[in-house]
Amino acid sequence: MHACTRRTPARNAAGWLCAAALACSLSALAAPTPPATAQTPSAASPAQPPADEGWPRVWRHGEQELVIHEPQIDAWDDWARLRLRAAIAVRENGKGEPRYGVLEISTPTEIDRDSNTVLMSKPVYTPRFAQAEPLEAGRLAAIVREVLPDGQPLVVSLDRLLPYLEQQKLEQRAVQVSLDPPLIFHSTRPATLLGFYGAPEFRPVGDSGLQAAVNTPATVLLDAAADGPAYYLLLGESWLTTRSLRDGPWTQPAAMPAGFAKLPEESWGELRQAGTGKHLAETPAVYYAEAPAELLITRGAPKYRPVRGTKLQAISNTESAAFLHLGERRHYLLIAGRWFRAASLEGPWETATTSLPADFAKIPETDPLAWVLASVPGTEAAEDAVRLASVPQKATLQRADLKFSANYAGEPRFRPIEGSDGVRYAANASDPVLAVADRYYAVKDGVWFEAAAPAGPWQVCTSVPPALYTIPASSPMHNVTYVQVYDSTPTTVTTGYTAGYNGQYVMNGLLLFGAGMALGYALHDHDDDYWYRPWYWGGAPRPYYSYGYGAVYRPGYGYGAAGWARGPYAAAAGRTWYNPATGAWARSGAV
Repeated sequence: MHACTRRTPARNAAGWLCAAALACSLSALAAPTPPATAQTPSAASPAQPPADEGWPRVWRHGEQELVIHEPQIDAWDDWARLRLRAAIAVRENGKGEPRYGVLEISTPTEIDRDSNTVLMSKPVYTPRFAQAEPLEAGRLAAIVREVLPDGQPLVVSLDRLLPYLEQQKLEQRAVQVSLDPPLIFHSTRPATLLGFYGAPEFRPVGDSGLQAAVNTPATVLLDAAADGPAYYLLLGESWLTTRSLRDGPWTQPAAMPAGFAKLPEESWGELRQAGTGKHLAETPAVYYAEAPAELLITRGAPKYRPVRGTKLQAISNTESAAFLHLGERRHYLLIAGRWFRAASLEGPWETATTSLPADFAKIPETDPLAWVLASVPGTEAAEDAVRLASVPQKATLQRADLKFSANYAGEPRFRPIEGSDGVRYAANASDPVLAVADRYYAVKDGVWFEAAAPAGPWQVCTSVPPALYTIPASSPMHNVTYVQVYDSTPTTVTTGYTAGYNGQYVMNGLLLFGAGMALGYALHDHDDDYWYRPWYWGGAPRPYYSYGYGAVYRPGYGYGAAGWARGPYAAAAGRTWYNPATGAWARSGAV
């Protein structure tokens, strides 16, 4: 067992890492990896970076051998230049005792979040042999440069760097978001969640005589026939129908309404051709909500299994993270990074994020639900989640290739953002469009643009006004404050964003999904606030809303969302949305 630990790598009296300490300073970050042996690693192009080969790494050139132990991170400046040190051992001609030294490395970095690696693309290596005589030190340094010349790239797993990021200035700042529980439904049979932003609203679909719901991510059609309204809900490749959205009952239709055949070919053709779709062996329950909601499905009555070393019992017949604490006799449920508790799965539920029993931190890392540790305050997994959220996704782009055009429903209408430094937002724009004094700014796909007028022309922004970063978390525009411009030239711009841009926010040392607020529901009757009614533009803004998506944290990647209507039958598959500026409909593919 190594004497050094993950959090405090051992140092000698001079402040330098000794060779043994360097060799183990990050060993706890991953399962042991055999050392590289056979061949000198080859240079890799940035387009196809090699994988992290583990530590120590062995490099050979002829009879000369260089062993590099796992490095210590000194600094990661703006996530663009990394400075680190590693213990090294040189063995000449494959004989004799190794000679130890330290290798200093300074290198630009490229972060690849898909492979979760960091490429040291053009490193400069500076070997030092402090304990050798000057001539001997120079000779050994020459061997190192021969075996490992400057520019030879290295790849390191991002996970190996995370523990050292606590020494950095984290960009993913803490904000105040809501921990209040949503509506939580429990079903013991197949079910789906049908959520609206406020009271249902419908708009005509061409000349079909049918109307479609505009304030839900699901596809819902209304046939307002003379014998009473009938509603049709798309569940994957099947349909359900009811006379009452709120009360049901829902059944599988024997035929679709006559107007179904008249749906426009564009956006609706594939549904029209599918007719009633596939027959379901069991008609699922439909839970209706006009407020933030989540669905907990157990396959029959809840079944429990013990969690080793704790007083927790995990519910084993659900895909959700749900537990029973035997000491308290209360259930705990994890949703969007937030914990809620109740005496019964039927509720009522209350917030528990900041008052979890200590047993949750004792969940073994080998448990199937160990991923919940990223949402347990004070655990290393939770700390790593926050650090990972602070690492920006960066790219250098050609400015000539970046285009933006603002889309408004009618004339642009700007409203002030309370709590900001004089920032206004366009309430009827499809993308975030903001105003500071007499200049206008927009964010599209993680890139800032600016213009002298709301309609443009728009150009790439290379200097973002500080006022834009004062937008508080209470605004649905807050996520743009996580987009940065890092550098620019006359032809390129280096831009990037941290996890907050995708709706992953830090509060109380935890990474949470969405702001957890119901502001969009409260303002659903403001006809000109199309940002608050985002269904017009293709679905809810996940950076703002937390619930209804089945958001789950995946270690090393961040939050992923399954779609609003989750369960055995995914009603979120094939969304429909309406553009009030054109009166046109569009549909997406499966979520």
